[in-house]
Formats: sequence, C-alpha cells, structure tokens
Amino acid sequence: MLTEKARGDRMWQGYPHLRQFLEHKALVNEDDQRASTEQDRRDRLVDIITVARLLARYGDEVHDAVRVDVSAAQAAPEEISRLLDELQACSRAVQSEVAHVCDRAIEATQNAVWRLQAQAERSRSETRTD
Repeated sequence: MLTEKARGDRMWQGYPHLRQFLEHKALVNEDDQRASTEQDRRDRLVDIITVARLLARYGDEVHDAVRVDVSAAQAAPEEISRLLDELQACSRAVQSEVAHVCDRAIEATQNAVWRLQAQAERSRSETRTD
C-alpha cells in the first residue's frame, strides 16, 4: 500500500516545479482509489492527465509564480514540454492498443459472419436437394 507521500512522488515524477505550484490544487470530482506500489501504464496515464488538467485549470497561477522564481522560470517550460511529449506518447500507445484490439475483434467478427454465411449456404443447398 502506497503512502500519501509515495503516491504524490509517483504522480509528480519528473515534474518537481509543476508539483510545487499545482500539488495543493484539486480537481472537481476526482476519485483516485489507486494504492498499489506498482505503477502500470494506465496509472501513469491517469497521473499525467491529472497534471495536465491541473496545469490547464491553474496555468495563470503557474505563469505568475514562475515570473518570481528564476529556477522555475527556466525549468517549468522544460517540464511542460516533457509532459506534452509524455501525453503524446501515451496517446499513441493507447491508439495503437485500441487499434490492435479492434482489429482482432473485426477479424473475429468477419470470421463469424463467413462461417454463418457458409452455414446458411449449405442449408440452402441441402434444402434444394431435398
């Protein structure tokens, strides 16, 4: 079971300056029941989407905060760029997985249709010969 601190560390992995500005913010109706110490791709996707949503919602506050913090002013754009890259990579991975699952389902459905059509054709042939 992850501690609250460990969950926070995992979620904000790679984004220390964004964490500084956004960690205390909340999103409406957020329900995160994940507590395993293992982080899979889905967990990471949920985490980076949460970071992106917080950034979208509180971006003006982040902008104001980095104006007075020189190290954050340099690091935050790099972190945001890394966040964008990670979101895009996750999006491509999800699209690929969905396409793979759909392709398998399409193939299975086509095979079922062909089998049913063949069965119907055999039934018609048997009916004609009787």
